[in-house]
Amino acid sequence: MKRLRALQHLAVVGVLVVARSAAAQIVQAEPVAPIVVAYPAGQAPRETQVTLQVVVDAAGAVESAVEVSRAPRDAPDALVTAAIDAVKAARFTPSSRDGRPVR
Repeated sequence: MKRLRALQHLAVVGVLVVARSAAAQIVQAEPVAPIVVAYPAGQAPRETQVTLQVVVDAAGAVESAVEVSRAPRDAPDALVTAAIDAVKAARFTPSSRDGRPVR
């Protein structure tokens, strides 16, 4: 009987630990200041949207930035490169989990 109660107690503790982990507060990284992309010299003016996937380390520095999409699809590579360079030069408040910085 004592063994059964001990197992029941462990099961309750296990559920409490899992429930606490599931309720973790996650905050995404955000740029410290607006990111301004310098328009590449020699490019004809055109409105372009570049979407990047960015990995920010726990200190707020950009580890990597990769193009996900661009609109219009035939936008020059120079515009994508300018966007990537601008993001890599930016500082971010790092993502956090339960108030602790994470990658």
